[in-house]
Amino acid sequence: MERKRKVRRKSFAAREDYLNSMNEIAKENELSLYGFVNQVFALTLRANELGINLNTLVDSRELLKSARERGFTLGLERLWYEMAELAYGKSEKKSLKSWFDAGVWFAKQYV
Repeated sequence: MERKRKVRRKSFAAREDYLNSMNEIAKENELSLYGFVNQVFALTLRANELGINLNTLVDSRELLKSARERGFTLGLERLWYEMAELAYGKSEKKSLKSWFDAGVWFAKQYV
């Protein structure tokens, strides 16, 4: 039977308010603070191995969430263009009106 290797522990200092907040999150997820902090460290190391900066990761997630809440969807570009061409071929006037209306909406949201 293989013996488990003893994992050494180290202490570190962090802001009390951060640790209190992390402790609350840990409890909500039925984890100990130790387990939660180790999970955060493991995910940080994993992101680093993938060449991902945590700030960029969180910013990207916020962008995707915001886009979804505003009605954007992810789609296949090639399919999107094919469908646009089919719609335009079937009804040029309605297609142009739809594209125009979408452009107006987009400008109001982001310009």
